[in-house]
Amino acid sequence: MPQPYFGVLGPLVVLDQNTEVLTGLGKLQQRLLAALLVGDDRPTSPEFLIDLIWAEDDDGATTAALQAHISRVRAKLRQALGDSVALEYTSQGYRLHRPPGSLDLERFRTLLAAEEFQAAAELWRGPALANLSEDVRTRLGAPSLDQQYLDCVRSLAAQTRRTGSPADALPFLEPAVQAFPLDEPTHAELMLSLAAAGRQADAHAAFTAIRDRLREELGADPGPQLADAHQRILDRTQPEENWIGIRPPAVRLIGRDAEVTGLNDLLDSHRLVTITGPGGGGKTSLALHGLAARDHHTVVALPMASITSKPELVSALGALLELSAPSEDALLALVRDWFTERAAVLLLDNAEHLLEVTADLVDDLLRNCPRLTVLVTSRQPLRMPGELAWTLPPLALTDPRRPDPDSPALALFLQRARDSDPTADLSDLSAAARICHQVDGLPLALELAAARVRALSVGQIAGRLTGGLGLLAPGQRGGDARHRHLDATIEWSYQLLEPAERTVLEQISVFPSGFTPEAAEHVVQVDGDVLNTLVELIEKSLVIAYQDGPERRFRLLTAVREFGWAKLADQEGVATRHFRWRLRKARELWQMPEFLERVAEARAWTPYLADTQAAIRFGMSRGLWCEVTECVVSLFDVWIVHPGYMEQALDWFTQLAEHLDDCPAWLRVTALSHQASFAARARRYAEAVPLYERAWAAAESVPDSDIDLREKCDVLGAYLSLCAACLRPVRPELERRLAEIAEAHTSDTSAFARRGRGNRILLAGRYAELREFLTDPQTHKAASRGWLGEYYGQLALTEIALGNEDAALRHVDRLRGLIGKAGSPGNTQSEVVQLGQTLLGLGQPDAALLELDTAIARYEQTWPSFNQLGMAQPTLAESLRRTGQLKLALLALRRGMSIGAGSQRFEYHLPAVLVAAAIALNLGDAENADRLAGLWDAVRRDLGLAVPVGYHDAARTLGLDLAAPSGHPDPRAWDPLVLQNTIELAEAWVIDELS
Repeated sequence: MPQPYFGVLGPLVVLDQNTEVLTGLGKLQQRLLAALLVGDDRPTSPEFLIDLIWAEDDDGATTAALQAHISRVRAKLRQALGDSVALEYTSQGYRLHRPPGSLDLERFRTLLAAEEFQAAAELWRGPALANLSEDVRTRLGAPSLDQQYLDCVRSLAAQTRRTGSPADALPFLEPAVQAFPLDEPTHAELMLSLAAAGRQADAHAAFTAIRDRLREELGADPGPQLADAHQRILDRTQPEENWIGIRPPAVRLIGRDAEVTGLNDLLDSHRLVTITGPGGGGKTSLALHGLAARDHHTVVALPMASITSKPELVSALGALLELSAPSEDALLALVRDWFTERAAVLLLDNAEHLLEVTADLVDDLLRNCPRLTVLVTSRQPLRMPGELAWTLPPLALTDPRRPDPDSPALALFLQRARDSDPTADLSDLSAAARICHQVDGLPLALELAAARVRALSVGQIAGRLTGGLGLLAPGQRGGDARHRHLDATIEWSYQLLEPAERTVLEQISVFPSGFTPEAAEHVVQVDGDVLNTLVELIEKSLVIAYQDGPERRFRLLTAVREFGWAKLADQEGVATRHFRWRLRKARELWQMPEFLERVAEARAWTPYLADTQAAIRFGMSRGLWCEVTECVVSLFDVWIVHPGYMEQALDWFTQLAEHLDDCPAWLRVTALSHQASFAARARRYAEAVPLYERAWAAAESVPDSDIDLREKCDVLGAYLSLCAACLRPVRPELERRLAEIAEAHTSDTSAFARRGRGNRILLAGRYAELREFLTDPQTHKAASRGWLGEYYGQLALTEIALGNEDAALRHVDRLRGLIGKAGSPGNTQSEVVQLGQTLLGLGQPDAALLELDTAIARYEQTWPSFNQLGMAQPTLAESLRRTGQLKLALLALRRGMSIGAGSQRFEYHLPAVLVAAAIALNLGDAENADRLAGLWDAVRRDLGLAVPVGYHDAARTLGLDLAAPSGHPDPRAWDPLVLQNTIELAEAWVIDELS
């Protein structure tokens, strides 16, 4: 048989040719085998085994039970490993005979004695016997084995440092401190090995991590061994030829792992790399940490912020290299010689204020020093041959709705907040993610915000930053003052700008979000070309260019925008031009004649929503009521395709309402109509109805010659359609007036007005009138403009009601072929409901059920927000009732009532009461059937409604009259509370019946 392998240095395993062969052991048998393996080949007494195996429970702890488990383990070992392993009993207890060297613990101790620490450490797979309970592990001496493992890893670390290969121990030290996070000696060895491997920043970060953990979990400070290791790192001096000049910060670089790797890849393939990006973006930290990760290169790191000329630059570099000469030329020659003798990387940090001087020096050194690589950090590139300019973006952000704590910006904020106050509550990740967005992921701003946790909660910080970044006062002491305050770092860049560049920067700060070149040219007033100046500002890392579809757009970081706005003297004039620009673009959208083209343009408005909001708020603050009203009205399609903004638009209309009398008639009418439309879309029908009535009154007060008839048709058609949807009666003269207006032109508006008229005639059960209306060629022509499916549905229902089933069948076939072709979710739901009702009216409930089930399955995937086509559920319930599936019918009713809860679209949901009554009667509940039928019949008679064709069978079952009452109902009879209460009573009966 092959040689077995027993493993206790990690989870307990038994392997044969690297395959685990003893997977079926139970918990008690695992304890038994573990005890036999760690016993150093000595017999283990039955008493110890009984006490160990039944550690938590004495029930069943007998010698006989132990022998039973011994027999099972023995049988499984023999089956898996044959005769190479034997479990025997002696006078002193049980003993496991196994081949020599088959136990990892045995191998470990042999290697440890030979000081082969790496081979010994490689045997470990985690804490000893990790898959056993902590109590059992302790009884078997696992903590002592763990300590032997840590001693081995620490010995390996010391050994590799002595032999000059400290990095070889890191793959063992890092998992060791993860497995034993409070073991100070192992953390100390990790820190020393990191420092010896040239990773001083990571060594400091490791000390910070264990220090914070000790404080949080034990309330203790680092012990002498950790403190000594930390001091040794602080005192450590690299050999002069390895690193000269400024060093990486003592904090870990967070969120830039990919950039560190990318930077070193670039330095391997290019001799001149310039890291560009905005102030506070972390260019210096990335450069220093990236260079610290490089081997076999001397690093010379020169800070340039205080240098003002080429003589000063050459002198500073010579001083850094400890070179001296009587003249600048002689000193430069010595610098060339120094770099010629060794492979080196020269870092010139913060060079943006001396671009020409820096370019001259770099060109000279690269020409004369073939082993030299130069890395520059600057807010704009040097623009010299061979240069690779690499823009460092802000840290990547995470969605505040689903915050990822490992995302770069959020990870940096959380770590710096912990550094600032280890006791701070950082559990509100959503607020922390909002902070990251508010400061655009800019590292300096994140660190300044994190420092505020000493005084404010994360939520409070996010709330205050909503009003601006003034909260981000100076942060940590030490280092360059420009890196302790956002204004200081931006002021540095601002002072380097030409006058025209300053003017453009100040004026474009009016844009709170992205803007196009065209927008900037309209708003900015400056001598010279605006676009060329923008390009210069991009080069200087003050403006960000980004791709948005086929176009390039620009934006400012929040900190830069706020700085520029504070510098701007003529805020009023610039904000006014900005408002006029937004109004102009809104008018252009409103005047686009093609609906689909207009909707596409409205969808493309997304990047400018914040910009538009700012312009509207400014206009309101200046009392520009008519212009603001026109802007809000003209962006109707924008608010529609961005549903989250409809509530905002409603709020604006409410604020504008008292100023509408000062607006032109068309604008006053359209504003009221749009306000009503948004209220209806929010399912606030009781609010929408009086708004439409005000809009119609305003429209009708204007002579037809003074207003576009389309506007009147829009208002009245939408009002009457809303009334039909919520079953509110209307005065006959309004129907006649709409017909008169619709006849006057043939736009989409008049086409859909005809659709609404047909639907209202159908609800009232005036079938002969409806047939005459639908067979009018003008109606068919109107239907071809987007509602042809519903047209054939109305025709089919009309023919069924008039007894012409053959004609109805032809229309049903046409309707079936047109469902979904209009591409509108609302139209499709109406078509599906009409198809179901026509098939029910034709006495084909099975076919209706099939069509409805198919449509629901299909369209809930196409339009998930339509939630199983809630409008179709009452018709589906009637189909199920007609096919004898009463329980499923009740479920469909319950689903439909739940989906429509709170909606006042009674046209589709009120028939559910009639279906519920019919189901009650089918179930033998005559009392509730009569009660619900009576409620439904009383309501529909007050409102002048006929029984819908698809529900004729239900009405007949209940003994109800199918026809609508004669005469026109009084609009005052409509009470949404009565209608809602009727539906809720039916819903209560359905819920009770299902329970």
